[in-house]
Amino acid sequence: MFVKAVVMCMYAFRRQLKRDIATSYTFLSRREVDDLVPDADPLYVIHLVTYGGVIVTTYHVKRDPMFFKHKEKLVPSGKGSSVVVGKQGKRLGQLSGI
Repeated sequence: MFVKAVVMCMYAFRRQLKRDIATSYTFLSRREVDDLVPDADPLYVIHLVTYGGVIVTTYHVKRDPMFFKHKEKLVPSGKGSSVVVGKQGKRLGQLSGI
C-alpha cells in the first residue's frame, strides 16, 4: 500500500464530511458529529492505493485516522471499529452494519 495524496482540507470539505457522517450514522447528534470532526483541529484526507489497485480514502483529525471511505461507504477506524469515540474518549455510539 502506498500514499497517493495528502490534502489538508478547507472548511467547506469539513462541512461535507460532517454531513456524510450524519447521514451514515443517524443516531449521532449534531454535537456528537462536531466532537468527531472539530472545527479547530486540522483535517487531512489521505488517498491510499493498495497493491491490488484499490483506492481507499482516509480522513484524519490531527494525526488520528477517524474514518475510511471505500466503495462509497464511510467506516470508522480505531479501537473496535464498530464504536464511535469522540473527544476525551467518550463513547458516542455503536455503529451497525460493519
